Amino acid sequence: MKHRATLNQQIASLKRHGVTFTLKSENEAKAFLSSKTYYYKLKSYINNYPEVKAERGHKSRGVDFEHLVELSIIDYSLSRTCLTLALAVEHAVKVRTNQLLMKSEDPGLGQSLARYATSGDYTDVRTNPYTAAMWESCKDAPSVWNLWEVLSLSQQINLYGSYYRFKGEERAPFEDLLSIVRKLRNAVSHGNCLLADVNRPSEAVRTAKSPKGEGRRDDKSVTDKALEMCGLSKKRRSNNTNALNKALDRLVVNNFAALLLCHLEFVESGGVLSHAIANLESLINRIEANRGEYFGDKGREKALNKDVDQTLRAIQRLARGYIAKAEKKREKLLRRTPRNAPQEPPAPPRAPAPGDLLEHFYREQDPRPAPLLAPGPPVIAGTGIPYHEVVDLVKTGFRPAEVAESYSQEVSEDAVRQALDFADFITGRQTDDEHTGPT
Repeated sequence: MKHRATLNQQIASLKRHGVTFTLKSENEAKAFLSSKTYYYKLKSYINNYPEVKAERGHKSRGVDFEHLVELSIIDYSLSRTCLTLALAVEHAVKVRTNQLLMKSEDPGLGQSLARYATSGDYTDVRTNPYTAAMWESCKDAPSVWNLWEVLSLSQQINLYGSYYRFKGEERAPFEDLLSIVRKLRNAVSHGNCLLADVNRPSEAVRTAKSPKGEGRRDDKSVTDKALEMCGLSKKRRSNNTNALNKALDRLVVNNFAALLLCHLEFVESGGVLSHAIANLESLINRIEANRGEYFGDKGREKALNKDVDQTLRAIQRLARGYIAKAEKKREKLLRRTPRNAPQEPPAPPRAPAPGDLLEHFYREQDPRPAPLLAPGPPVIAGTGIPYHEVVDLVKTGFRPAEVAESYSQEVSEDAVRQALDFADFITGRQTDDEHTGPT
């Protein structure tokens, strides 16, 4: 169908390709095709269903129009998640490169790397309305910090890798995976369908089977790290390990794993990690909403579409593995948060009165003589954690639940909220003292 087709013709074409309209009527399908998507994009998901010859030249695929709709919705959610994660990785790579340069004893290393990575040729640098003025003012002798604002992701990765090659190393850590992230980022930014054919092989598998390949080889740079992220042993093969290992041969699963691994490696912001965790939890739930019924074995002896079901479950498994690791990393980052808040004057130790709302913040009773009790600000009862520490974390953007979770249940969410109330109480008392003055 290379000419413009009416909605009726599009429906007829889908029928010829074996699509049924049981779960969603033809009228509902027409409404979806006219307002939610377009024919060629939705039809691409038919590639996941093998053809079976039927009567009168028609083909039977065991696919309903609703199944295609569900795949398109999951694909959109997956693509938006990948784009968000990839943009965070791009920023984090710049930050990592900046850290490397700042730690170097050579103050001119940044300029040397800029020339090394670009061969000193800036004629191909592209700008936009937000960077044009900046580039015009420095294009004759740009610094590496100027280049970060205008270089493509491919050039950014090359700049990051140049630091290590400049130091005599062959490759930078995760450089191969960053190249995978770049290709995935380009695909989702152009709206390409990631799930149009779940059996597309990863680059490593495809090149291994090419005439220049040297037989079957695993993509070790992704597979081993992905299995480790999911808590699976590379040596002790289990059903879970084998299933994920096999799924990682598929392009979309392989690329998604590389993206999660790079995000986990480069991102050093607790807030960004929290945002990624929330996005991935939403993706997991969206996939699971109809996976078993539309693609899996819910209510039947075997999966309706084994390849799609395995791919979606692998994506969920990778997302859960990332979340577990990211939560631990976020906890470490929260504990490393600088304690720059002014110290409150030490409060005398005393037992809280029953029902006292401030009971979480009194300094704990100590059986030792009072002079041996270490001075300091009020703490969360039973922890020794200063109340202002959790308040500072909330002020930097973390939700009370996230702060509580970062302390591994050592601090409850209720305690965090009462810490905020106590901070307001202290601030109000200091303000009253300033207004009343000494008596």
